[in-house]
Amino acid sequence: MNKKTLFTVVIVCVCAVVYGFCLHPARAEERSEKSPYIEVTWLEDFDEGLKTGRDQDKPVLVDFTSEQMLKPEYQVAFTSPPIVERLVRDWICVRLNSDDFKKKVYYNDKEMKLYELKRYFRLGTPALLFLDKDSEPVQIISAQKLFEFYKDKEFLGFILDYIRDEAYMKDIAFKEFQSMNE
Repeated sequence: MNKKTLFTVVIVCVCAVVYGFCLHPARAEERSEKSPYIEVTWLEDFDEGLKTGRDQDKPVLVDFTSEQMLKPEYQVAFTSPPIVERLVRDWICVRLNSDDFKKKVYYNDKEMKLYELKRYFRLGTPALLFLDKDSEPVQIISAQKLFEFYKDKEFLGFILDYIRDEAYMKDIAFKEFQSMNE
């Protein structure tokens, strides 16, 4: 066996071992919480998300999106390890496809279609709706501002922490919270 073939065999073996011990999906539970390989679990049922948030005493992030917005370039903020870690640890995440006009949801004991829920909150697409632990709206970020967040992942992290810590209820201004946590 020549050196080139031997080198190729060694590289393939090393890659297989690394995959088997570190990255293989079956070993996901054994990975550290801080691993960059964790992913956000997005619920697709609004009602389930609200119930889970109340049951687990966690705030809820609702991502009103569309097929267009699910492209990787628009999902950069949701794949950043510090953001993913916060979302997985502290939030219940719901992703709703705004193109699904027939989907029914319940909010404040009322059944409504998804487009009616968007109208209720005065939302466009895309939009992020931040709900507190009691499913009450805290912050809405609509399309124009949202595109800035896709570029500035740290800012989204501050918003997640600000709402998770209920700083808005302690009369702490967002900019003050941001400067305290930089």
